[in-house]
Amino acid sequence: MIAAGERFAAQVLPGLLRGEAMERLAWHQARGDRVIVVSGALEIFLAPWCRLHRLELLGSRLESRDGRLTGRHLGAQCVQEEKARRVRECVALADFECIHAYVDTHEDHALLRLAHEPWYRGRRWQATQDVASS
Repeated sequence: MIAAGERFAAQVLPGLLRGEAMERLAWHQARGDRVIVVSGALEIFLAPWCRLHRLELLGSRLESRDGRLTGRHLGAQCVQEEKARRVRECVALADFECIHAYVDTHEDHALLRLAHEPWYRGRRWQATQDVASS
């Protein structure tokens, strides 16, 4: 599974990422910002790419017993409200003057509400806006 994750990170993931997203990532890194990838995808597939780009990662984890994967998630899957909960758990939000969030799924409104600069599919999002209709 680890080898499959490394292949995915090297061969598939780069082709899925939008150019504008990579530009924003580079912009944040050039400023010295803390950057955390928060995803419902399995960490085993994203971790190699995040390590390569010096990014923190919060994602869905798989349970294992005696060195074997059980097929179940370890804890809650990192989607919807769980994404925001995980961010609040690992980040003292009040310590940051400005928090940016970039999402592309309508299920991520909880994550957007944590940010001073919330972005949904490349457009500034307003808290009163219905993400599903954007």
